[in-house]
Amino acid sequence: DLDYSITTNKDFLPGLTGNELLAEDSGIDELIVRIKIPKDEELKYHLFNSDVKAVVSETANEKVYEWTFINIPALIREYNHPNYGEFAPRLVFTTNGSSREAYSTLAKQLKDFSIPEAFKSDSGSQAQIALDLQAKIVNDLELLRIAPEVIGFKMRTLDEVWQSMSATELEKAVFLSTALQKQGIEARTLLIAKQQQIDTTFSNLLNYSKAAVCVHTDDQQHFLLAVDDLNDADSRYHFGEYHALVFINGSFREVHLPFPSDVKNTSELKVALQVNNADSISGDFSFKVSGATYP
Repeated sequence: DLDYSITTNKDFLPGLTGNELLAEDSGIDELIVRIKIPKDEELKYHLFNSDVKAVVSETANEKVYEWTFINIPALIREYNHPNYGEFAPRLVFTTNGSSREAYSTLAKQLKDFSIPEAFKSDSGSQAQIALDLQAKIVNDLELLRIAPEVIGFKMRTLDEVWQSMSATELEKAVFLSTALQKQGIEARTLLIAKQQQIDTTFSNLLNYSKAAVCVHTDDQQHFLLAVDDLNDADSRYHFGEYHALVFINGSFREVHLPFPSDVKNTSELKVALQVNNADSISGDFSFKVSGATYP
């Protein structure tokens, strides 16, 4: 027997919030989703990739929203298919009254921090400073692979992050943007939606799972820096056409991340081979690709 208890905390997330993928690795004959809230509350919701309508009923104290799905096909995990679950039914909902209420759990956690000398750079250009500090954050702070929703979007102070030399992806993004700001570089922390299905009429923290840093340099360069890995490509190519939540001086703004308009994918192939006999080929082969991450 397994003996356990469940403890809830009303301050864990602001309001009742959900982002549910309604499909599994095997087909589902029937699925009933039922959400109960206090009678004086209102549920804001959006059901993507399905025309099933909610049936709303009331009891003496509760308001009940119910959806019934029949014959949901299995999810497909195959190469060259769209993102996992992109075309499956997804129910996003919340009882949050406003974006201010939804994001208050993040705003109240942002504290000032004196960046250690180890996380400063004097490389010259602001773009190079940003890349140097990104490398320090990626390489020197161990990445704690904990999804933000698992810990209720809680962040430790940057002092605690520095003492532990480890950080979640969101903590790394806040650390990097703070370090860049301390060196006079315009930088903002971004939370990026984990899927493209976003209803902008209401705010839901569970839409967001990836973190990055948006940088504007004094020579008008604009790029996104990942904090979980390093690559030679601007992360705009990863996150283009997705939705982001931007931290701006203790407040937040939801924005759409357009795919860069200046994308120019090019490829160059050079081959110089010599066939010596039926079983022997020698020579040089080079292939160069530039542009987006996956041109």
